[in-house]
Amino acid sequence: MDSTRLPSCGRNHTRRHRATTAQPELWLPWLPCLNQSAISPERSRRSLSTASLRRSSLSPTMPISSSSERVSCSVPVSIVIASVSITNPNECPQKAQTNWPQLPDRTGHDGEVLTDAVNHVRSELATMADNGLLQAASPPEVRPVDISYLEQCEVVIRTAQNDASAAWVLMVHYQASAYARFLSPAAANKVCSGVLAAAGTAVATAIPRAGGGWRLSGEWPLASGIWYADHMLTQFDSPNGRYVAFVPTCQLGIPQDWAAAGLWATGSVTVTAAAVDLAPELCAPVDSEELLTYDLPIRRLGPGLVVCGAASAAVDAIAGHASEPLPGQRRLISGAALERLGRCYAENCAARAWLYEVARRASREVSEAEQSLCEANAYRAAVAATLTVVQLAGTEALDPRSRFTQTHADVVAAGAHAALQPGQYSDAFRRLLADAREDPQP
Repeated sequence: MDSTRLPSCGRNHTRRHRATTAQPELWLPWLPCLNQSAISPERSRRSLSTASLRRSSLSPTMPISSSSERVSCSVPVSIVIASVSITNPNECPQKAQTNWPQLPDRTGHDGEVLTDAVNHVRSELATMADNGLLQAASPPEVRPVDISYLEQCEVVIRTAQNDASAAWVLMVHYQASAYARFLSPAAANKVCSGVLAAAGTAVATAIPRAGGGWRLSGEWPLASGIWYADHMLTQFDSPNGRYVAFVPTCQLGIPQDWAAAGLWATGSVTVTAAAVDLAPELCAPVDSEELLTYDLPIRRLGPGLVVCGAASAAVDAIAGHASEPLPGQRRLISGAALERLGRCYAENCAARAWLYEVARRASREVSEAEQSLCEANAYRAAVAATLTVVQLAGTEALDPRSRFTQTHADVVAAGAHAALQPGQYSDAFRRLLADAREDPQP
């Protein structure tokens, strides 16, 4: 089967609204998972000796999922949102106070949802902790899942600097926990059950490459069930009880004439499975009735994107804004703030692009030419992710004195339509970040 084009699940979706606008290509995350036999003290010690990731460059790190309208790859996917009804903007869903995945009351399901996938990752984490592999290599906050998306990224990145294997398992733990939060029990069991466990049967190692980055050895299956679960809606609990989700406006049935940036509303969102490409041999199709409808705060920030909850809150927090802006109020966000937010998205998108390209090559060693192609693809994904960060902030949120905007446009023009030579992608992005650091503070 050609892994670059998965067959449609072919389910009847006439009960749901089908988006008629042009569908953007969205990144499908590839989520490997190590099994217990793949994690040994010997491997851990080898991992501890690996070179630290240079976060100021665009060396691929461990992937954590985020969806972006601008990020594209060779596997198209559609997310169909049925409707959004604006209700009381003051009502925001509250975060479930638990250390492990639990469906909130608003889903209509009670109790914990611990699928085989979540149990598998929990077992791996417990085994690593019992063997002392997490204590020396990982930050102290690796166990809780009730931390924000950006905090999760930071934890995984810092863990990866010391122990790549622990970072892989920790990343999958966060992913599986997030899925269990918003999937119904039936949907979780059909979509996630056994997918991570199946991926964990393959033994593989992330090996540092000369000059930065990673290559993989071993056999890694493509788990489309995790792709599907991620692109239903990837969301993480945030400290303030709001949710993170990135949804293109063309896929939302919302009024396009909302007030200026800053208007909050609560929308009832239903996601269908009909338009999502699935691999039937990897996961069974999910009926629309089994997918839940839930409420989450939605905010429109500038042209092109609607972000949910904590995504816009993160922009405010990173930029040093503690309060919500008034409708139409202009916010100035420094290049340094955009750098801090953009680095997280860009590095992770670049890592996913890199790892996907390597995985497609049937787990064999790649040639220098293929590595160059992977680097170019990773760079284009990173540029697109950084452009999304600018969109998240809103076009009027940038300091007019900032050179970040022009520098970013130059990098996009250089990397968006042509494959770069080895090393060019990191040099260009370093220049982008250097200019961002020199921006005058607003």
